[in-house]
Amino acid sequence: MERPRSWLPWSIITLVLFCLPLGIPAVILSNQVGSDYKKGRYAAAKKKSRAAFVLNVIATVLFAVVAIAAIGGIALFVGLLACCSNAAKASNSSNS
Repeated sequence: MERPRSWLPWSIITLVLFCLPLGIPAVILSNQVGSDYKKGRYAAAKKKSRAAFVLNVIATVLFAVVAIAAIGGIALFVGLLACCSNAAKASNSSNS
C-alpha cells in the first residue's frame, strides 16, 4: 500500500503564518500519518492525511479571504482620506 502524504510542510506554514487554531491539529495529524503507516494502520494514516489536508485548505482559504478583505479595507480607507483631503483643500481655497 502506498504511503499517504503527510502534508507536514503545509501544516507548519499554516501553523506559523495562517491560522494557529487550525495549524496545531494539522501538524499533529500530519505527524501521526507516518507513525500510523509504519504500524500498519493504513486506513488511519489515510484518514489523518485527509483531515490534515482539509484543515490546511480551510486555513488557507480563510487567510486569503481575510487578506483580501484587509487589503480592500486599507484601499478604501486611503481612498476616503484622499477624497476628504481634496474636499478640504477645495473648501479652504474657495473660502480665501
